[in-house]
Amino acid sequence: WEGKLSYQKANHFRLENDKVDHSRHHTLFETSLAISPLADWRGELTLDFAKIDSLKSFNLASTRLEGQYLFLNDLIGDPLSAAFGASLIFPKHRGVYDLSSIPYGSTNAEFHLSLGKEQTKGASYDSRIASTFAFGVKNQGSSWGRAKINFEKNFQDLMKWTLFAEYAHAFSSKEFVGMPIESQMARGAFKFLDVGLKASYSFDFYGELSLSVKKRLYAR
Repeated sequence: WEGKLSYQKANHFRLENDKVDHSRHHTLFETSLAISPLADWRGELTLDFAKIDSLKSFNLASTRLEGQYLFLNDLIGDPLSAAFGASLIFPKHRGVYDLSSIPYGSTNAEFHLSLGKEQTKGASYDSRIASTFAFGVKNQGSSWGRAKINFEKNFQDLMKWTLFAEYAHAFSSKEFVGMPIESQMARGAFKFLDVGLKASYSFDFYGELSLSVKKRLYAR
């Protein structure tokens, strides 16, 4: 079981060649439960709760079901780790309208391939690099592809620094439908490229405190 509380703030977003002012504050709580019935198989249920400007309390934003099969493992002698997985994502109405990520429909499926390599150091690790390549479909709008790469440096299992970049692209020529028709945001084309830095500090078995900064270099 894992829980994560985070806060996000955005002042504007880009629509075509225009920058639209749109101040938005999100407080997010994510809880997930993962099981591994077999050594190479993993299943996970994730529930996202969100509190945005217009709401006084947390509401369920999305439900995600994921399964993953690990077919290569660098920790037991393979040249790298590789896993294939699939996810079903069911956002609530307001969860569709998230300008910081992929504009999902009300029902979504994503198939992903993850690759990684870890540099071990004693009983722990010194650094790791990981990448994910995914293809997604939804009941409203076009399918999409995305790629993400992370490089993580571990300092004695207390402090971790992570550099990351993510690119996503919809396979559609139709443009975004404008605001404020929230449910229509899922039906347009989109592209974005993000880069960021994340710092994490571990408090033994009690949890982890993280701070991340993300910059959108390109958006459409």
